[in-house]
Amino acid sequence: MSNYNENPAKIWTVSKILAWTESYFKSKGIESPRLGAELLLCSVLKCERVGLYTNFDKPLLKNELELFRSYIKRRADYEPVSYITNEKSFFDLDYYINPNVLIPRPDTEKLIETVIELYPSSREEKLKILELGTGSGIIAVSLLKYFKNSTAAALDISIDAVKTAKINAGKNGLSSKIFFFLSRWFSGVSTKIKFDLIVSNPPYIKTSEISSLQPEIRLYEPLLALDGGEDGLLCIKEIIENAHNYLNKNGYLVIEAGCEQKNGIMELTDKNENLTFIEMVKDYGGRDRVAVIKRV
Repeated sequence: MSNYNENPAKIWTVSKILAWTESYFKSKGIESPRLGAELLLCSVLKCERVGLYTNFDKPLLKNELELFRSYIKRRADYEPVSYITNEKSFFDLDYYINPNVLIPRPDTEKLIETVIELYPSSREEKLKILELGTGSGIIAVSLLKYFKNSTAAALDISIDAVKTAKINAGKNGLSSKIFFFLSRWFSGVSTKIKFDLIVSNPPYIKTSEISSLQPEIRLYEPLLALDGGEDGLLCIKEIIENAHNYLNKNGYLVIEAGCEQKNGIMELTDKNENLTFIEMVKDYGGRDRVAVIKRV
């Protein structure tokens, strides 16, 4: 394949550069080559994807071409698009994303939907929410955008993740409603404070499976947010063992988990007389994904 930059005199329009990039990404085995090319070019041109198609014949300026070239090189090395552009949409909101945090995924949208279904007539209710392992802050922000009268405390063991989450709270007008702090799970939370809802997307991938993940995940996303120990339940176990100390009676614990972890989660819950397992909600692919547990 010829290098698109080898002929400086050639005029590269939006349509031509997209076609070339899609073909190049395909040759490298990059997933969703067309979508990736479009998102990267949108970031360079500061436009929506529809803007590409309404300006198909627009030639790229030299600085735009050079920036796009650097993006292509990074993506060809399997760096995720969201880390290149520092952008990702989640639950109809836009977020700042960097390599210090996981990239938001549709599976986590199912967690948000599950919580909303737990309170079908309580959008105006003043819930006190605790998020464990907030990462980019997408869960806390999404929930407070929906439950407008609620407040949240959101913690993470990574100071860089907390900084990122704070940016996203501000980006979505919620800086005054979410308190972010540094903590390893419940270690920095007082048992004197009780919450109506605890939510978490903890690390739940087995250590032995990390090496077989897609290179975009294995090489770039933070291991601290992926590795759930030998059985994938290391962090989930700690959460379930302690959650009752921080939940109001009839409060909920909602956890995103692996599709084969239902039985393990049920066993952990059965050992805690203060909690009862309610259900495992399936994701969009029909796999068990979100555990719902209630404080009794």
